[in-house]
Amino acid sequence: MKKILLIACLFLLAGCDNTWQTMHLSTGKSRDAIKYYLKHYKRPEREFAKTVITDEKSAALAAEEILFPVYGKELIREERPYTVGYADGYWIVYGYLPPKTYNDVFIIIFYGKTSEVMYWEHQK
Repeated sequence: MKKILLIACLFLLAGCDNTWQTMHLSTGKSRDAIKYYLKHYKRPEREFAKTVITDEKSAALAAEEILFPVYGKELIREERPYTVGYADGYWIVYGYLPPKTYNDVFIIIFYGKTSEVMYWEHQK
């Protein structure tokens, strides 16, 4: 019985693909963060993601599309699972920073209807 349980657990773990797993950010917290960044920071040039943003997965894809060329795939993918939130037509995506880690994380905000990048940076 223990062998069957162990084999079942191994199959479950092997089948888990956390590649696109995201953590959800509440609407209230998303709204607060989006308001703060859009009020205090403004992008000088307009930039658009090619990905149409309709849900958390497409927001994560759009974030990678914008950030990979700047910071590299490896660095950005190390920040998975991403935290994604939506409020008032805007999507916000954060990188994940494991506890007791002192690296930078990214943050990016998109306007959902046009996939325009409203703000992004890689911060501590």
